[in-house]
Amino acid sequence: MARRSNCSRCFGFCQKNLLLTLTINSVIIGLALGFVLRGMSLSAETIQIINFPGEIFLQVLKLMILPLIFSSLISALAQLDARSAGQMGMITVGYYLLTVILSTITGIILVLTIHPGHPEINASNKAVDASEHHAVSPLDTFLDVVRNMFPENVIQATFQRVQTSYYEHKPKSLRANMTSAIIKKKIEYAEGMNILGIIMFCSGFGIIISQFGQKARIIIDFFIILEAVIMKLVDVFMWLAPLGIVCLIAGNILELDDLSDTAQLLLIGAALPVSMQCMEDNLKIDRRISRFVLPLGSTINMDGNALYEAVAVIFIAQLNGVELSLAEVITVSLISTIASLGLNSVPAGLVSILIILKTVDLPTKDVSLLITVDWLIDRIRTLINVLGDAFTAGIVSHYLQKELDKADELNEFHQQLTQEALLLKSAANSRRGSLRFNDSPFLSNKNSRRPSIDVMNWKEQAILNKLTSQIALPQVKHV
Repeated sequence: MARRSNCSRCFGFCQKNLLLTLTINSVIIGLALGFVLRGMSLSAETIQIINFPGEIFLQVLKLMILPLIFSSLISALAQLDARSAGQMGMITVGYYLLTVILSTITGIILVLTIHPGHPEINASNKAVDASEHHAVSPLDTFLDVVRNMFPENVIQATFQRVQTSYYEHKPKSLRANMTSAIIKKKIEYAEGMNILGIIMFCSGFGIIISQFGQKARIIIDFFIILEAVIMKLVDVFMWLAPLGIVCLIAGNILELDDLSDTAQLLLIGAALPVSMQCMEDNLKIDRRISRFVLPLGSTINMDGNALYEAVAVIFIAQLNGVELSLAEVITVSLISTIASLGLNSVPAGLVSILIILKTVDLPTKDVSLLITVDWLIDRIRTLINVLGDAFTAGIVSHYLQKELDKADELNEFHQQLTQEALLLKSAANSRRGSLRFNDSPFLSNKNSRRPSIDVMNWKEQAILNKLTSQIALPQVKHV
């Protein structure tokens, strides 16, 4: 009986968390399938077919990133007054900066204590020289971050970002003390979404909308509906995750490509909506906090990257028998912090490590050692980044939830918006939920098993919900 009870309990858990169970199993199946097929010498066309469903899954995730950030940020900040939004922004950015600094310090303390690098390892390593990468200035990296925060065209920011590039300029006449070429830099646009610029624009847009109150009712309702629709689409598309993950893992093991770009896309496209849902449904975090803190954290809060970059640089120094001075260790920590904040504006993940190596005058040829294991370490870094975002949302909620509640008590318009958002969210999360556009008031059709929400009467529904939460109303029977 006890064994049967445990089996039924396990089956009930798997049935209740079906998507989670399928996702975990898909990782195991993908790894097994990839290593089994790796010994069969498959053709490039066969590998492409195996990887194709995973490619479609990534395309679907990429499709959801932009509307998710736009709708969630604007709808959340539109329900806050300027003072509350300013406090939340300052606490969030300050805490993110603090965690990045602590991550860097933790990594440096651990690598100096454990001392994993030994010159014997370097002696047996036939590394490829990475000196073909031009020295990247940490100042340029920081300035690129600031430039991307203020895009000149918000439409262009959806597919391009600012980046400082370097090229060799060969002068026509050479002086005796000049080298054969001069490295010059140029500010240009690179392919890739400027998420930081979009977040800045949406934040300002949402805060300004909140100042208009009832005058901006139509546009606020539009973004609230858009957010509910996008979250419902994400919920549907996430059921493609098991098949997509199997094909991605198996295909990438067969190809042995660098998976850092895939991890970054999964961090934003897949982890972001799931993190929002967990924070709001399980931990009861205010949706206005989670919709602001989590998208911002997916862009600038890279605790795992900061820890990894500091450890990697000191590891390479230890491989070459170089003892870094205190000033050089401080330099490594500062540049690791800046580089991790600006990671999205750098075309490759390992370039930030090259920045630090060039700054402290260490050889770059040993970076090839890191490349061989970077695909695995990147998974762990992504986990740390997502967990750090969740902790930050909890901290911000702890400090600001009472302030938000007090502000809502003084602002009836924000209370109505909050009720509307909760109504739409409940409809979007319900598998039987629906939206109705008719003239009948409040909630609806008694002969239908599907709960529905009358979109044309949001205001009345919000007021009714507010009253029922304050007054115990008698139940009214439908005639």
